[in-house]
Amino acid sequence: MKLIFANAAQNKLKEYLDRKKVLLDYDDGVGPFSKEGDFPNGQHFHLVFVDKDATLPDFNQTIDSNVGLVWVKGEAADQLDEQMEIRLNEQWQTFSLVGANSVLDAAVEIIHDDAG
Repeated sequence: MKLIFANAAQNKLKEYLDRKKVLLDYDDGVGPFSKEGDFPNGQHFHLVFVDKDATLPDFNQTIDSNVGLVWVKGEAADQLDEQMEIRLNEQWQTFSLVGANSVLDAAVEIIHDDAG
């Protein structure tokens, strides 16, 4: 599995990518960042930035990306595509997660802890 951050997305997220651990959270109602797991289109993702030394047992697998490892929940891996991309809509300043054949989430929520 591979996740590519498009250049515009990298530039927008640079301050977090450089100093935080990156999590791609599927909102399935499991874990500290997942609210309810109940969305009309059935899929919602969060891009979460936490301290590099944070221990989050729900995030027990990694996927490769062009900015380093990205942590995911193992049980949510079947919601991901083999090839994915995080894109920035520059007009609206929103992020999307695009798979090989479809948009997995057109409005990826960004969550970050500014402490540290």
